[in-house]
Amino acid sequence: MYRAAGSHLRSLKHHGATRLASTSVVKQSQGGLFGWLLGGKSSQLPPLDVPLPGITIPPPLPDFVEPSKTKITTLPNGVKIASETSASPAVSVGLYIDCGSIYETPASSGVSHLLERMAFKSTVNRSHLRLVREVEAIGGNVSASASREQMSYTYDALKSYTPEMVEVLIDSVRNPAFLDWEVKEQLQKIKSEIAEVSANPQGLLLEALHSAGYSGALAKPLMASESAVNRLDVSILEEFVAEHYTAPRMVLAASGVEHDTLVSVVEPLLSDLPSVKRPEEPKSVYVGGDYRCQADSPSTHIALAFEVPGGWNQEKTAMVVTVLQMLMGGGGSFSAGGPGKGMHSRLYLRILTNYQQIESFSAFNSVYNNSGLFGIYAVTSPDFSSKAVDLAAGELLEIATPGKVSQEQLDRAKEATKSAVLMNLESRSIASEDIGRQVLTYGERKPIEYFLKTVEEITLNDISSTAKKIMSSPLTMASWGDVIHVPSYESVSRKFHSKPRPRTMASHIILPPDDADENHHHPQEDGEEREEELGRDDGDEEREHASPERPPKAALPFSATCVRISRDSYPNLRALRNASSVSLADAAYVKISEGDFGYVLDDVPHLTDYVPDIPTYPNPLQDHPAYSTVKQYFVNEDDTVPQKVVVQKNSRRGVHFRRAGPRQRVYFGPDEVKACIVTCGGLCPGLNTVIRELVCGLSHMYNVNNIYGIQNGYKGFYSSNYLPLTPKSVNDIHKRGGTVLGTSRGGHDTKKIVDNIQDRGINQVYIIGGDGTQKGAYEIFKEIRKRGLKVSVAGVPKTIDNDIAIIDKSFGFDTAVEEAQRAIDSAHVEACSAENGIGLVKLMGRYSGFIAMYATLASRDVDCCLIPESPFYMDGEGGLLQYIERRLKENRHMVIVVAEGAGQDLIAQSIAKSDQQDASGNKLLLDIGLWLTHKIKRVTSTRNKVRITDRMWARLLSSTNQPSFLSQKDIDEASEADRLANRPPLPTGASHRVASSFEQSASTSSNGEI
Repeated sequence: MYRAAGSHLRSLKHHGATRLASTSVVKQSQGGLFGWLLGGKSSQLPPLDVPLPGITIPPPLPDFVEPSKTKITTLPNGVKIASETSASPAVSVGLYIDCGSIYETPASSGVSHLLERMAFKSTVNRSHLRLVREVEAIGGNVSASASREQMSYTYDALKSYTPEMVEVLIDSVRNPAFLDWEVKEQLQKIKSEIAEVSANPQGLLLEALHSAGYSGALAKPLMASESAVNRLDVSILEEFVAEHYTAPRMVLAASGVEHDTLVSVVEPLLSDLPSVKRPEEPKSVYVGGDYRCQADSPSTHIALAFEVPGGWNQEKTAMVVTVLQMLMGGGGSFSAGGPGKGMHSRLYLRILTNYQQIESFSAFNSVYNNSGLFGIYAVTSPDFSSKAVDLAAGELLEIATPGKVSQEQLDRAKEATKSAVLMNLESRSIASEDIGRQVLTYGERKPIEYFLKTVEEITLNDISSTAKKIMSSPLTMASWGDVIHVPSYESVSRKFHSKPRPRTMASHIILPPDDADENHHHPQEDGEEREEELGRDDGDEEREHASPERPPKAALPFSATCVRISRDSYPNLRALRNASSVSLADAAYVKISEGDFGYVLDDVPHLTDYVPDIPTYPNPLQDHPAYSTVKQYFVNEDDTVPQKVVVQKNSRRGVHFRRAGPRQRVYFGPDEVKACIVTCGGLCPGLNTVIRELVCGLSHMYNVNNIYGIQNGYKGFYSSNYLPLTPKSVNDIHKRGGTVLGTSRGGHDTKKIVDNIQDRGINQVYIIGGDGTQKGAYEIFKEIRKRGLKVSVAGVPKTIDNDIAIIDKSFGFDTAVEEAQRAIDSAHVEACSAENGIGLVKLMGRYSGFIAMYATLASRDVDCCLIPESPFYMDGEGGLLQYIERRLKENRHMVIVVAEGAGQDLIAQSIAKSDQQDASGNKLLLDIGLWLTHKIKRVTSTRNKVRITDRMWARLLSSTNQPSFLSQKDIDEASEADRLANRPPLPTGASHRVASSFEQSASTSSNGEI
């Protein structure tokens, strides 16, 4: 039948026909079936291969049509107009701008997201209602999207309306009104989007891969954060558009319209745009990292990624990665696209068909102008997480091994790639977008034949060598869900590299508040960040010895090179203990003063240690009208501060520190100072206040005019742009949360940082951060000292745990206590509302429990508070579980406060993971909150309706000095029961181990040091 039909069609084409005979012109039958049965006659129908008389036959279609070429016109001011024609009656027009989130600053963070939402709103020429009505009148469709590198505005409609489409499109981009009420409306919608994304692990992890894996521009978030939403306003929008929406950075692209017609419409509307020099694209450095988010989910989402070097600017690599993704493929255990979709790919055949615990397993890539990401995304059950990571690592390593991919697999992947691209380009909107983005990236549009030829030339060697090159970069890892079973970053990295790469974002667990009160607020980040050392080089450590002739020191802002505190000085305080990773003799200058007032001076390195004959200058404060010029105002060089306030008679005076304050002589002249400020690690309340006071102090007190902000932590030293800081620019930043400079964690080359400091002439570096940050600061100082540079490095300790003994309170501590108390109050309300309810609140405190202790003392609702300094046990008489049973029996509810560092030895014993460490050698903390929840639920399962309210996580904030949870009443009752049962009574000493309520926490021992 098909063969006969083919011969008829060939005959028709030979005669020039393109249509079959119409039934409307065929002679009607006079008899039909009944006529034939009755002996009648029927008329003869004309043959289908014979043209009908009187019908005009159109010319035959050609066997080959020359594809439309893309034409480009550049206006005098730099605007490019690019288009291709088509026979379609519709047209797609787009305005593409070389501007995205990579161009945002800390002050304008999130503006790209807001601009996307503000697209096609009111302009200076038309209201939003009028614009909508005009689009509806011609049946058009408008849209806008923001990406990391580009903004796009598109308009689809019938070709006859091209002038109207172009005018509305350009008016919306060039002349936005940014009405205040419209901006506020869209900001509220963005807040709703943020809430939706928080429940979308795939989008969340894609963002996390960028923030953890990159330093610089590509690390900036594409979606606005809540803090950014509260900060953005009309003025920020206007400034960003004025700066970046310039002529050389715009391309107007269209598919389906004649080029000359398009140019004649566009030129009058865009020719007057200012011709501003196109700025250099902000730098991005791929460094690798780790992100983990603990969430209440039946599935665990995991992503492993590596860098695609060169991005689209290395076309061959980008093409190979595209084919590589198609080759690996993957998908879900349930295919929404129909049976068998994607089943030919390696990941589907090798993983999804063999492991029913895996819900989804697929390769992905995100390629940008100069870099990109390639990896595997998996969704699995929590207990299968470790195996899923092993499978993903195995597939990535195998694809990089020569001989593991067959020619048949490669050919199939290449054909699938070409097919997907060609079918996508059949869409007008995609074709228009392809034109616009290619012209922005390359300055031209490469023909599709070039792409097809490049794909066809890819070989098996290209696949394995490119994959090997990609996986030689540091690993970036992100996970969401029940992440307790996800392997550590170091163990996964070792599968790809013999020596694990340093992480830039510590493996922290984010515990969301779930369905808690929407107004419930948590402190933003852990004050003690888990950073790695920068370029540790203990072999080059210089030994410094005591020298009574040491020159005097100047005031901290002009002379302190690096703040170092000895581990021996603080045996019980983790933050300062970890800040000093070497001994007292190695780390700091030590001076022993003999006699009745003898003491150990725990000092810091100084410029005069390695810069001989350094000149000094009079302190500018002497001439400042707001300060007294009397000599007593300045700190004496011999003034010290003792570590311990109380010293026993006839004992040595212990450890002293040099007193802070202004000296009469300083080591920098105000005119020569070029200072920079950087914030690193987790967020902490008060960061902006510290930045503000540094800037105002340097400017107003010491007459320093050149102060710059390093954006995004240590990573910012690689950036080409520093943020100028003045008293005016920082005037109200203390009212904002977070840090206006941005932040990141570790993982950089110390020598490159110092190279940047040296090249830019920076001579004062102020580093605000916790343990890992100050380790990095010390490494920077050592490199500066090694080069003999006249550069001071001052470390400002950032720890809201208040675990520095020589100061009254660390900044952010009071705020942390207030937020902790709110969390406790919320947990108490929920616990009281449920029968046998238990409110479990996990608070900050890795190695010290000051926040939890203060919050517990301020609350009347805490039944039990656990801190790292006080060990406890779970089972048996006096154990936590027995105490919980008794409290529930008495009160029908209770509240437990636990610091994140409490009970780590108990968890380690139960799951045998006590020896895990991060890249800095710090012990990795296990989740005490989740562990306690499981323990309590298991023991209380025999009680009816025991409910544990574990969603009140104030994230990271705990107790008293008790190993037992027996009250005196408990002991008396137990003794009476033992007497009746003829059992030996509890020892009377147990009464001294009581901590059943917050009253006992007031007697916490402080070792006499705080």
